[in-house]
Amino acid sequence: MTQSHDLIVHLLRGFYWLDDSLQASLAARGWPPVSRSQSMILSNLAAGVNRPAHIAANLGLSRQLVHHHLKQLIDLGVLRLAPDPEDGRSKIVVHGPKGGLVRDAVEILQALERELAKRLGVRDLRAAERLLAADWGPTAVVPRRGQRRSARSAGGLARSR
Repeated sequence: MTQSHDLIVHLLRGFYWLDDSLQASLAARGWPPVSRSQSMILSNLAAGVNRPAHIAANLGLSRQLVHHHLKQLIDLGVLRLAPDPEDGRSKIVVHGPKGGLVRDAVEILQALERELAKRLGVRDLRAAERLLAADWGPTAVVPRRGQRRSARSAGGLARSR
């Protein structure tokens, strides 16, 4: 069995490979550099996530921080906010006048997935995708060895984040 600390290293290496490949491919197509946070917003849009609150939840960022990064992309003309047709009080993220960057990001991410399927095999890639998409349950709190786990200590850790 893999040592527990290897899992996070492998997950991060895969994440960085995808993001670095996306950013390098965008640059090769002549687009200005985007930050990692901005490319993660583009990745969410490519996956069909277009509500700022959902993007923030997916990225583990505050809504304010996501709006900050969205504003930068809006100022570049890449994105714009539009009324949410399902909820008049909310906004959704849509392509702006320079929305070709988003279309290119979608195309690049699809091509990267095809490349991974070639490199890793379709079956293994789909298996990895299923494992990562599975519900891992609530946040796990691992007490110190010999320490009894109590609801109070678990709740205290969760609130202190």
